[in-house]
Amino acid sequence: MNERVLKKAHLSGKRFLFCLGFFLVVLPVGLFLGVRGYLNRATAMKPPEMALRWQDRASWPTSPVTDFQLEYDAMVRAETGKQYRNAAFSLAKDPAQERRIEIALLACAALARRGDSFTDEAVRKQLEAQAKALADQFYPPYLLACWYAAHDDNANAELWMTRAVKLAPAMLMEDGHRPGASIPALAIAFDRVRNSPKAHPSFIERLAHQTQEQTLNRDLVLAYPAPLADDQGRVWLPVFRDMYRWADPRKSGPLAGKDWFSMSNGVRVGHLNAPASNVPPRP
Repeated sequence: MNERVLKKAHLSGKRFLFCLGFFLVVLPVGLFLGVRGYLNRATAMKPPEMALRWQDRASWPTSPVTDFQLEYDAMVRAETGKQYRNAAFSLAKDPAQERRIEIALLACAALARRGDSFTDEAVRKQLEAQAKALADQFYPPYLLACWYAAHDDNANAELWMTRAVKLAPAMLMEDGHRPGASIPALAIAFDRVRNSPKAHPSFIERLAHQTQEQTLNRDLVLAYPAPLADDQGRVWLPVFRDMYRWADPRKSGPLAGKDWFSMSNGVRVGHLNAPASNVPPRP
């Protein structure tokens, strides 16, 4: 009798351990794999993002641009070994190609900084060559739109601005300017954080999974030469969709003196208020 009881107890114990293992291991793993598969399929089925249309700008939904803290505080840095939050947009998947694109964009930015000589015919020819070489980049077409606008050639200015907006990942819209006013030239930096394996991580770093080191690339600074406000006092600037930094630096406006700012996730058009010095006087 006791032997039967022991056998039943043994079987019951096995069933209990099996059920416990199922609920603690098999079920969570199955749920995790199922959710991950669903998310992967949802991502794969997500339709490609449509390009912005310059002609539809009056109906673009916007969201305020906000201050962004790129650097972690001392406590988080000590705990994670990371100094910066993620800001890892790239111009190309291949590092060598990315560097070539960056050099070409900086060459365009140098043309945009020429002041009065920006409107020279030689500048237009160089920008057209860059627009052809960088067929998927918004910056050369945008500068060509500025060049033609400076020559009062509105038809070509609209043509190139349409192309620039179509290629731009995002737009900044700054309103509150005097309609038709020429805005002082400005520059925007698109800083990028790079994560790379540490050459010789210590035992403690490996134990704490702190085997990556971060570097901040501050090289990509694009100049916007004297943008013009439209008839509603709005200035439109094509940009990369990530993190930005005034490189002038700005001395007025809601984000003046801030290190970095960004748009909300999923937003294509960020809204800024004009600096106080450019706001029309009250009637």
